[in-house]
This record gives sequence, C-alpha cells and structure tokens, in this order.
Amino acid sequence: MENLTYKGYSTIVKYDSETHKLHGKIEGISDFVNFVADDIEDVEKEFQLAVDDYLQFCKEVKKEPAVPTFQTVNVGLPIAVCESLTEQANNNGISVSQLIANIISKANNA
Repeated sequence: MENLTYKGYSTIVKYDSETHKLHGKIEGISDFVNFVADDIEDVEKEFQLAVDDYLQFCKEVKKEPAVPTFQTVNVGLPIAVCESLTEQANNNGISVSQLIANIISKANNA
C-alpha cells in the first residue's frame, strides 16, 4: 500500500480487511516494532509514534536502537525494463530500489 519513512526507519502500510485497520512494522530491523491505525489520516502519526516509542524504550533500557539494514542485490535487466522501472518510481515519488522492494513484497503476499 503506502511506504513511509521517519528518522531513518521505514514501513510498508497494509490494510487488514478482517479488522478494517491499517497496520505496519518497522522494516529492516531485528526488533519487532509495529503499529495500527483506524484510518488513513492517522497512519503517519501512528508510525512516527511507534518509532519514537521504540527509540525512547531503547534509551530507557540502555540498548542501542537497531539500525535498518538492507541487502544489496545486483541484477542484470534489459534497458527497457530499467527505463520502465525508473519511470514508475519517479511517477510514485520513490526510489527504484523501493519500487522493486514493493513489487517483490506484493508478489510474496499474493
């Protein structure tokens, strides 16, 4: 659905049709930090609160917050595919890497 970033952390927001809620978790860290929102207007605020709460918790327990890590994968693609991905990413205001991550995420959830 929607991708958000805040203080170096990112999430992919998903809709749960059973609970009619929006939810997400901080991506790329081993700690599990999630959030839930009732409507689209609250998603960004709830994500930011989750990040802030996580950072505050780490500070309180004197734990170093996890730093998001992502694996780099080099893939050879035809020029036409690269151009199409670049255009789609630009149209959506995201990086090509994020676009590809979204496509793979959707394929894994299908």
